[in-house]
Amino acid sequence: MARKDNKGFSIVEIVIAITILSLLLVPIVTQISQTFKTNRQTRRQQLANDDAIYVMEDFQKSTLGELETKYSAPSSEEITCKIYDETGSDTGDTVKYTANIYTLSDVELGHENTVYTRKVIMDDLSLALLNEGYRMTVNSVELAGFEVNDEGNTVKYDSNGRITDVVCTTTTPVNNPNKVNLGNMQNMDSTKVAIIGGNAANFDAQAEQGFYSLALNKMKETDKPSWDQAMYSSLSDSVLNQYYNLDNTKKVTRIYIDQLTDDTGNDYYQVSVGITYKNTTVTDTANPKRWSDELAYNVYSQKFYMDECPAVYFEYQPYTAESSYGSGIMYYTSDDYLIVENYVDDAKIYLYKPVQDQMQVYSGRDGAVKDGSGNIIYDTNGNVEAYEFYTSSSGTTPVKIHICDEDGTKPATVYTNIKIADFDTAAHAVISDLLKNKETGGIQTASSTKDFAGELKKLSEDQRLQERIFTIRVYLTTDDSAANDISITGAKGEN
Repeated sequence: MARKDNKGFSIVEIVIAITILSLLLVPIVTQISQTFKTNRQTRRQQLANDDAIYVMEDFQKSTLGELETKYSAPSSEEITCKIYDETGSDTGDTVKYTANIYTLSDVELGHENTVYTRKVIMDDLSLALLNEGYRMTVNSVELAGFEVNDEGNTVKYDSNGRITDVVCTTTTPVNNPNKVNLGNMQNMDSTKVAIIGGNAANFDAQAEQGFYSLALNKMKETDKPSWDQAMYSSLSDSVLNQYYNLDNTKKVTRIYIDQLTDDTGNDYYQVSVGITYKNTTVTDTANPKRWSDELAYNVYSQKFYMDECPAVYFEYQPYTAESSYGSGIMYYTSDDYLIVENYVDDAKIYLYKPVQDQMQVYSGRDGAVKDGSGNIIYDTNGNVEAYEFYTSSSGTTPVKIHICDEDGTKPATVYTNIKIADFDTAAHAVISDLLKNKETGGIQTASSTKDFAGELKKLSEDQRLQERIFTIRVYLTTDDSAANDISITGAKGEN
């Protein structure tokens, strides 16, 4: 019988086998390792890019004041940039532009917690060039020392990321809007500013109907025969006027601004506008027909979850009433009353009369200040300098607008295109009387008033000169490799 050969592998055979296996595994392991490393780098780059996009979007949607609150005040630099033509030749012209540099906190990203330094530069170079008759462009021929950035422009950067040289074509000069007054009506986003339209004047007619109904009820309770006569007689108005005279109605408009905290601990700004009317008959106090009552309406109320107080735009009309001296003829009453109840710093209220509004025809004139030839007087910005409201079609007596503060409140700045000489800023007994222990529009009102402590200014004095339109560059840099740095570009423009 043959014997089996039980001899195993020799040491030489094992070494050779291991060597061959190692040669086969090394590139595989290296490839796997490289794949993991690439994936980590790609993931880190994606995280850095996502963070840069987040920062970009935050800068685009936030106001300059909000950015300063979030990231602290930026450093500002005035930079001189040389202008080249499309051939790369120096035109000899330069332009100065402003760069605001925001230094953000560092951020750790990726599996290895790589530290990125973050910086944002906002500049108005494009606008400054347009102001001088130039427009940035991409060059069809590669120019030594220049690069095409991700905006498609041919530029040179210094070591700090500022553009110092730019290739341009000529164009029609355009004023830099960052350097001129942009006017008052801007950022008209109802989630960021309080907009109280002309509907506030509509409550005058509603109050008239309300007092009419109250007078009828009073007449029915105290003088049923007169009530019967008013219901069935063509002389109902003359009968009713024994109980009700709208000429004796007073109106107070209250503007309320405060910063409060909701149930979840979040701060918000509350802006409300309420109107109170009080009517008293003109009959003798001993006359049983004498009566008085008040009506209150909430015109506007909104919460604003913002870092700064929203501006209040109020399309203002003095109190209008149907005169008993002429059927259907509307006119402004001789006095109108405003109270400002403000508890925040830097509150701005825009009390304006539109150039064309629904009550113009009843003011007796178009309301604008005119020269001797009847031409409307404009200010240097093209705005109507000052409107006036008049009590009758003759246009001889301007409405006196009484404005005061609630006692214990902070001053607010009121910008207006109404003639400031027509305002009276002293505390007024009518306002105190109407608001004492009374709610206006569902909100408890002042029990005492004081002289208006804020400032009354013309709309044209509201100079909006701060930069508002920018190119934004977001930089994320790390020490380990320049290839890992991120830079993205966008634009910021506030409407």
